[in-house]
Amino acid sequence: GVGHPADVARHYGFQQVVTMEQLHKALPHSVPFAATDPASEGPAGAAGSEENPIAAVLVFKDPIDWYRDAQLALDVVTSGGVPGRDEAPEGAPPVEVYISNPDMLWANEFPTSRLGQGAFAAILKTLHHEVTGKPLPHLKFFGKPNPAPYRLIEALLLEQSARLGLTPPVEAAVDESLAALDASMPAQPLPFSSIFAVGDNPAADVRGANRAGPPWVSVLVRTGVFRGRANDERDPAAVVVADVEQAVEAGLHRTRSHKWHSMR
Repeated sequence: GVGHPADVARHYGFQQVVTMEQLHKALPHSVPFAATDPASEGPAGAAGSEENPIAAVLVFKDPIDWYRDAQLALDVVTSGGVPGRDEAPEGAPPVEVYISNPDMLWANEFPTSRLGQGAFAAILKTLHHEVTGKPLPHLKFFGKPNPAPYRLIEALLLEQSARLGLTPPVEAAVDESLAALDASMPAQPLPFSSIFAVGDNPAADVRGANRAGPPWVSVLVRTGVFRGRANDERDPAAVVVADVEQAVEAGLHRTRSHKWHSMR
């Protein structure tokens, strides 16, 4: 993706990291209509070879060259991690594909929403099915609206609340949540009356908060992907306001009302 994905991967602890740019430099004829950046890192070493196949494709950020990245990702997946090989040998471990953000759309300074990582995943799924006749296996999404980030935030809030002396101490809440990110994590009882999830994307922010369940409260703002006058029809939020400032005001008002009713 855009930025410095190799540095991000190494920061997370991955020891053998290969970017799409490096893979293209190592296999210049793999993407005939794309140019490599002379200023970027050199070509990949032994990664992607029979002795050292690529184990996974990680999409940290939106690709810059969608054609190049879709071609090479498809090559890696269909070859069992050795681009240029016709197919993966029988018994070879599958190449997993991880998408860090499943948003189909996102907003920037342009008047209408732009395609995001979710669109790239849709392209990769379609290409794989068209080329192989089979669905793309071992595709995993993280990020909203999936449960993992909400369970992690809950663990972080519990830890912070305990440090402030508001709730009983919790042991290794964050570590346990991180270890379970790949599992289907049920929500645990929480000592909070509300956790406000503010966002502009109904399909990600609102859907994720609604799925997470109480005490999560979805708050939709009209400053990004969503700009409608009423609520979103497909993923309606609990609260709809103009911007983040009004979202904070709505959250404070709801909290005060909750406290007042609890004292009656």
